Amino acid sequence: MLFGNYIINLMDLSKYKPNSTFWSSQEDEQLNNLYNEKLMDIIEISDIINRSPGSIISRLCRNKYISNRTSARGYITYKNSELYKSIVASGEGKKLNKQTTKTNENISININGISTTCEYIELKNDVKEVKNEIKELKNNLKELIEMIKTVYEFEHT
Repeated sequence: MLFGNYIINLMDLSKYKPNSTFWSSQEDEQLNNLYNEKLMDIIEISDIINRSPGSIISRLCRNKYISNRTSARGYITYKNSELYKSIVASGEGKKLNKQTTKTNENISININGISTTCEYIELKNDVKEVKNEIKELKNNLKELIEMIKTVYEFEHT
């Protein structure tokens, strides 16, 4: 697909390094050179550095080359591009996959020799309930301690 001066292959998002990949000092120097000296925009830079335009924008903000995401050179072009739509769509697919995996995941538990299998989400909700009950018990204990202190002070005055 031809977009502006760029040819974008919508199916090839694998060329971009994962967002969790650390930036090397050479990449930072290259980013500085391409953005501040050669005045390239984020899509051009992303093709050279092999990082997504969103990753380029984040790094520009982190390195204080721009004050906010929308001020990046080429931001509007990127936001309106098929590339942006593809990246967003692939991210939504990953989120949906992750949620589906968690809801279908079963966990085996062995407590005092009794084994059982629970669904992940069900177990997570049970843990939340237990945490809330513990908080409530703590608050009740605090109140009880205050009442005992008050009775003790009353009896010893």
